[in-house]
Amino acid sequence: MKITALVVAITIGLLSLGCARTSPEQTFDEQTPLETLSEAAKSGNPSARHELARRYYELATRLIDGTAREPAAIRILQDSEAELRSDRDKYRDNYQYHNSNSPEAAALMDKCDAELEKYKKLKASVEEKEIKEAIGSLDIGIALNHTGSMVLLASLYNDGTRVPQNFERAVELYQKAAGLGDLTAMGHLGAMYGNGRGVTRDVNEAENWYKKACEKGDFRSCAVLATVLADGGWDGKDEGYPKDAQRAYVLGRALQLASEQGSPAFQWGGQAVQKARQHLEPDQLIPAETEAEKEAERLRGASGVKAGETGPTIDLKNPGTITKQQWKTALGRIQQMFAVSGQIQMSKSDFIRICGEPQKTQTVGDSVFWYYQCKDGDIQLELDNGNLLGAGIVTGHANDY
Repeated sequence: MKITALVVAITIGLLSLGCARTSPEQTFDEQTPLETLSEAAKSGNPSARHELARRYYELATRLIDGTAREPAAIRILQDSEAELRSDRDKYRDNYQYHNSNSPEAAALMDKCDAELEKYKKLKASVEEKEIKEAIGSLDIGIALNHTGSMVLLASLYNDGTRVPQNFERAVELYQKAAGLGDLTAMGHLGAMYGNGRGVTRDVNEAENWYKKACEKGDFRSCAVLATVLADGGWDGKDEGYPKDAQRAYVLGRALQLASEQGSPAFQWGGQAVQKARQHLEPDQLIPAETEAEKEAERLRGASGVKAGETGPTIDLKNPGTITKQQWKTALGRIQQMFAVSGQIQMSKSDFIRICGEPQKTQTVGDSVFWYYQCKDGDIQLELDNGNLLGAGIVTGHANDY
């Protein structure tokens, strides 16, 4: 999907709602043609606005990670460059072996360097176009109040990823998304205030944002809050912030009780508990444990995680019976339980238990890709270091990659 002048023209008036041409109750999905979807969104249909924003958000993520490139571009930018580097290594080894008695090898190395420089410039040009298109896609999502688009663009500015670092702009976007109830944005705001990035450092404001996110079921924010209460400061430093070892224990233990053993949330909780226990007397642990059980129940209710739940309710072991969107929605459910910064920290064996074996696997360099064939295409997932499942999801067909 490309951002054409026609599509941009259609989306410019998304917030200026005219006479509705569709019923507010009418629903739209990924099968709806883009032009139809844009017109319905312009008319104010909530389902159309949500689906349109989702599509542009998905496009932006693919543009940012490079998976939206045509196969030909991938071959030119990756395979040809790798081949040149391999040739250069051979010439270098030859040159080093013969020392200065091999001017031919030195000349060939220079030639490879010149060719590599051309590929670097071409890659930079392609990436520049991709990031511009990605930001354009995210801007459309932001106009539609899509908080995921706000958080993703804010994170680009916060990290300086392929755009000039701009903490102030990141804070502005995080605040907008947090105002719409996005838990990830709330947690990021806590970090921005806690570290004084883009705003004047204010630990009280940071705590407020972490508390809001934690109260709504954001496990990571609960973990940060527990650590701050245990350490008396940020990043493991005692900065004179009021300590509350018992509350830190309650939050940390609640994270362990509310999450699956071995998950990042479970590990975060364990770290907080270990720190807090050093400052608690044995007779304080029993009431703290009782309070932690209540807090865990609250966390489960706020996050939608049920006690003993290990995965989504739909049958992911038969992906051919469900659509890509259903599969990705379920995957998002898994991420809610196990996610850390957009990655699913989960063992392969646990993932296979929930989703079954992949229909196809492919190894590219150090990366391993799994493919699950759905009713309307494939889902691609990337394995990180052969152990944890990465969050990259690419729709399409395995033969395209």
